[in-house]
Amino acid sequence: MKLSTPALILSAVLTVSSTTASGQPVQNIPTLPIVSGDAANSMSYDTLYTESNWQRIELPGEVISQLGNLRTLQLEVKNLPANVKIKLSTKSGPLNTIGLEVSRTNKAIRVRQPGLFVLTNPDTRRSFSFQLMVTGQGQ
Repeated sequence: MKLSTPALILSAVLTVSSTTASGQPVQNIPTLPIVSGDAANSMSYDTLYTESNWQRIELPGEVISQLGNLRTLQLEVKNLPANVKIKLSTKSGPLNTIGLEVSRTNKAIRVRQPGLFVLTNPDTRRSFSFQLMVTGQGQ
């Protein structure tokens, strides 16, 4: 079976979605752009903020074509404190982006660490892994 180049790249990303002995994401997992949900005034960010539902992740076109229908995606997040909750947003936004809702069960606990995100389409059985810095101030 002949695989196209994007499939090979996607497969390579999947094989390295592991953690180091200290539980931190492996460094060769890609980091994706974080943008605001407003297509007209979109800004770029270097961290995903807790207590937010307005940030979106910009997916490369080849990833979208491999994953298929973005509405069927499931999200798994690893390497973050148990009190940090992240789920896919149902709000629409700019083309080629997915929205994330981020919250904490205990806002007194500060967080600033990279998380490993795995998007999976159960229909196509394709997955894509990436890492993002997640930040929340202690209150």
